[in-house]
Amino acid sequence: MRGNDIEKQALCFHWFGHLFILNELEREGNLNSSLKKCDNISSDFKLNCYDGIFMEHHFKDTSSEHGLAQLPNFTSDYIHSLQQNCLSYNGTFGVGCWMEIAGVAIKAYGTMNPEKIYEECNKAPTEEEKDICYIKVAVLLPIEAVLS
Repeated sequence: MRGNDIEKQALCFHWFGHLFILNELEREGNLNSSLKKCDNISSDFKLNCYDGIFMEHHFKDTSSEHGLAQLPNFTSDYIHSLQQNCLSYNGTFGVGCWMEIAGVAIKAYGTMNPEKIYEECNKAPTEEEKDICYIKVAVLLPIEAVLS
């Protein structure tokens, strides 16, 4: 795997987040019980853990492969429901939640609608949450454009 040790650790904790939510879904747990599992992780990597949880929560890729959830329809209504959920979190939880709104908006609106995608990020309540969403859009848009 490429990258330095910190990048490798961050990726590892991101995947822990995916595993934590899958474990909770198998036991009929919920998003909040998944987030609590990141409590014992170093503060340097908590956001990576939360991001993995929110990524799986928003996209449901792995959980659908395991029969634990259905893939969502990526629509403006779906984005709105996720944003309402993100508004219930603050601090690092909120940052992790809003980070993944970026990818959902790209799925919903496509790569040729950056203004609409950024409008969705702009609905975040704090500058930190908006910024992390914008950064994720800037990272994902060129990748998605090449892949689609």
